Amino acid sequence: MVAFDFSNDEWPNKIILTAEALKEEYLSWGDWNWDFKRYPKDIEAQLSHLKMLITGGKIPDLVYYGKSRENLSTNLDLATILSIYGKSEESRKILQSYKFRRKNSAEDVAVLLSLFKSWEFSEEPFDNSKFLTKVYPVIMRTLKGINSDGKFDSESQEIKVYYDLIVLMEELIVNSIDIKNLPRNLLIEKLEKVKKYVEINFMTPDGIKDNPKSAEVNPKNIKFVELYPEKSKRFFIEEEFEKYYDKRLGYLILEGEPFMDLEYNLNFTLVLYNNFFQREGERLYSRIRELVVENKNYLVPEMYTREKNMAGIYGELIHLYLLTNYYRGIE
Repeated sequence: MVAFDFSNDEWPNKIILTAEALKEEYLSWGDWNWDFKRYPKDIEAQLSHLKMLITGGKIPDLVYYGKSRENLSTNLDLATILSIYGKSEESRKILQSYKFRRKNSAEDVAVLLSLFKSWEFSEEPFDNSKFLTKVYPVIMRTLKGINSDGKFDSESQEIKVYYDLIVLMEELIVNSIDIKNLPRNLLIEKLEKVKKYVEINFMTPDGIKDNPKSAEVNPKNIKFVELYPEKSKRFFIEEEFEKYYDKRLGYLILEGEPFMDLEYNLNFTLVLYNNFFQREGERLYSRIRELVVENKNYLVPEMYTREKNMAGIYGELIHLYLLTNYYRGIE
């Protein structure tokens, strides 16, 4: 496992000018030796954008309209991408900037999950002493925050928090064979309670709600489809694809949207690949890639087919595009 250090000061939220950010980025990472040339041009461009976004191990959510915003979720996602693409040391630099917060259990879950995802792709040895002193107490605090009915004591009750919590506990159960200190039986017990709570409060035959109080499902929660039982999951994916895939445009689009939602389409592409809908995945990915190349390899949230698209660099979209490339087996 990567030897993570959580002793640094918390990284403050701030807005910085793009010119200032780019200057710091190139100075901090000027010696980062990474051969992009072996990748296809569109992937090479995203890796170059990723390198440009990194500022001393801290990644802004976007560089656009003269401002740069930092975002926890994006940072953690890109830390994982760095590990996948063979940059474990750079991934560690990002993760080292975090300090667990006692009052923010949702962020604790996100950081823990990123640690274990990065571990999967890292060849570095497991550091048991750091795990016991820095990570283990947070895991136990997180488990303590799961009530008897499966509800998680978190300031956020969005589906993403519960999804991350479920994936984290599944990761911990798998790794409990190698990490003897992990309470395997307690993890299994808590996992079942959370899954039941999610099934009752978020899942419907028509889709997944944003939170327990939502009146309607959100089609763009397709990225959480793994929460469905295996038997109904494939049927649901097929049904959603048929419902929202526009054969004329070549991508998924919701009624009333005059553009392609790139994040939604990339998430759906990942779902297709991960659930062995290879033909549909390739069809969708090919169209996404075509639009991206037409936009000079800039990934922007709203992409139009008959209008000129803006240039921008968005961390989460880079993460999804590179992750899709990885699951296609191209990396």
